[in-house]
Parts: sequence; C-alpha cells; structure tokens
Amino acid sequence: MKRSIFARSRIPVLGVTAFDEKRDQGVGVVLDLTERKRAVAELRESEQNYRTLFESIDEGFCTIEVLFDRNEKPVDYRFLQISPSFERQTGIKNAAGRRMREIAPEHEEHWFEIYGRIALTGEPMRFENEAKQLGRWYDVYAFRIEDPKRRRVGSFSTTSPKAGGSRSTRYRTHRVGARQPRRSHGTAHCLHNA
Repeated sequence: MKRSIFARSRIPVLGVTAFDEKRDQGVGVVLDLTERKRAVAELRESEQNYRTLFESIDEGFCTIEVLFDRNEKPVDYRFLQISPSFERQTGIKNAAGRRMREIAPEHEEHWFEIYGRIALTGEPMRFENEAKQLGRWYDVYAFRIEDPKRRRVGSFSTTSPKAGGSRSTRYRTHRVGARQPRRSHGTAHCLHNA
C-alpha cells in the first residue's frame, strides 16, 4: 500500500517518487521550498516598495544609456526608465526607449558630454544647465548606475528657479556622500538623466 507523506505536509515541498511494486521498494526526494517562497515574497514586497517610491517622488527621475560614437565621444542617450514626475514636469511623453536626439534634435552638446563623463568615470555630479529646445533650466544630480560597461546614468532633477537669458553653463562636481543641497520645487528634468 502506497502512502504519500506530501499530502499531509504543511511545508511547501517539491517531491519526486519512484516505486517498484515488484520489490515493494521506493525512492523519494523531497525539496523544502519554504526559504525560496519566503525569498520570493520578500522580493515581491521590495519591488512594490520601490515602485511606490518611484511613482511618488516629486523630483523627476530617470535612467539613461549614454550612446558613444566609434571614437568614444558621447553623442546621444536613450531613456530607459522615467518617473511619472519626470513626464509631468518635462512634458515629454513616452520617453522610455527613445533617444534624446529624437525628442530634441538641437539638444545642447554639454548634456551629452556631462553624462558621458559620468558614465565613463563613475564620478557623480551636481550641475545646472539650460535646455533651450525645452525652454528650461535644470538643477541635476547625476550618477553612474549598474556595471560601468553598460554606460548607464541615473539622475534626479528639478527646474532651476533662475530664468534663462545669456548665462554661462555652470556645473559643480560633488563627492558621493557629500551633503547636497536639495531643491524640491519646480519641474524635475531627468531628461538629462545620468
């Protein structure tokens, strides 16, 4: 008579049995899935917490992949991920998957140079620059993310309270961990995301 211990177990298990009725013998293997199920549940909760944070922040946030030419000169970037605030504040709809040159063909070179430098060196930067074609100035904190070979940058941005006009481009570099001034007003622009 065959009996299954799996039916009575309250522990999630994966079981395999082989039974030879002629010899009245069998072999069984049981794998306890408790830890795996717990890890999956924790991962799901962590992802939900991240998604809630990502969708709730008031600053624009985005991640980009910096695109280089054969000579390693940064020439464009592709949006990978954008927060809802980024879209609301920049007015750029459906940016994920699109290149900046598609969105704003005359976008200033300084954006590509700065993001390229961050992608290559890994040194984060806080800077303020104008995006003339978008009609805005942005205060940006950008930093490299993921494996350096992927050349990806993340950035938090807000519109600068300073009006346009004939200003020179300003940028300041800051070490990671250095205390950064935070601006929570205005429009976030992850367009120049790092």
